[in-house]
Amino acid sequence: MIGGSKGNRQTVLPITPPVPGVLPPAPPTVFSPRGEPLLGTYAGSFGTVDLKPRLWPWQYNRLKKWFFGTISSTSLLAGFAVVDAGYGTTAFVYVVDLETGSTLVSRGEIGLPLVSTEVNGNPGAGARATFANGLGGSLSLSITRGTESTPFRVEIVSKDDSLHIDATLDPAAAPLPVSSLVPTPPGDINATVKWNLLPVTGSMKLGSREWDLAEGFRGGFDYTQGILPSHTVWNWTFLNGTADDGTPIGLNLTGGIVPDGLTGDNVLWAGNELSTLAKPTFTSNRQNYMDPWGVTTADGRVQLRFTPKGSHSENRNLGLVNSRFIQVAGLFNGTLRTADGRVLTLTDVPGVMEDQDVRW
Repeated sequence: MIGGSKGNRQTVLPITPPVPGVLPPAPPTVFSPRGEPLLGTYAGSFGTVDLKPRLWPWQYNRLKKWFFGTISSTSLLAGFAVVDAGYGTTAFVYVVDLETGSTLVSRGEIGLPLVSTEVNGNPGAGARATFANGLGGSLSLSITRGTESTPFRVEIVSKDDSLHIDATLDPAAAPLPVSSLVPTPPGDINATVKWNLLPVTGSMKLGSREWDLAEGFRGGFDYTQGILPSHTVWNWTFLNGTADDGTPIGLNLTGGIVPDGLTGDNVLWAGNELSTLAKPTFTSNRQNYMDPWGVTTADGRVQLRFTPKGSHSENRNLGLVNSRFIQVAGLFNGTLRTADGRVLTLTDVPGVMEDQDVRW
């Protein structure tokens, strides 16, 4: 059970791979043998992503890469990321108590390119995203994976907050991820792989408190590598948990990067079904992000309300790079409709909403 005090609606059912044929399988690379970008949405993970061939060496700072993850239950959510923005690098971690609405940790640190940070071109097997020796000197973070048969390993230490996370997230017992490659103006591309509903084992320690992450926690990842516009604005929804009838559900919705008319990475995981969704619409109060949010899709399949419980925000001005970033952890309520028409009701399912405006 996840949060056993809430009854049968939290029962976790076994997850099997998505139904074959819903999406084509992900190619091993994002380019054809002739160098053409393989635009589209796929089931499974790209093997490698390397967009540098589209850039001259003096343009490499236009390449943006990050590896983000969440580990959550109905009572707790941790979010973390390593970001390489070319001109600068950052990492962050936060932990929110979803029951009390307390942000227990919110830590971000700036690093030096080629010194503090690495995000390689492997979203799955061989993944490596690390941050250490940042300008604050108190945060180290790594997301790594060996072969296809091994789980992801997450290790995070925030010395100032006495936080230590040591976790494994196993894709072998989860649905296939979704991969997408979409065009971005003025003629570039963005690649992303989203993993969801990964079983978690390990521990999280915060001061004198400790959590066994095998007790009802699931995780997910966002690997992105893109040649993005110098001014990029987007919203994002990411959740995983259990519908009221026990169906494992995951949701990824991206607005602002995916061009109109394309699927991109807008998808729903529902048990053994991976299906694409229409364009999302996000509502929020930008004067107070702790007010309720809403998210819907143009096909009517997503109708969700979001109650914030805690947040992590960063407003940075680094000269060539400046950003306004807010990621809010909280609980989703409402309905999702599967591709075959089943309506799933969500009650207090954990996840995040994001609003970002960045010039880089």
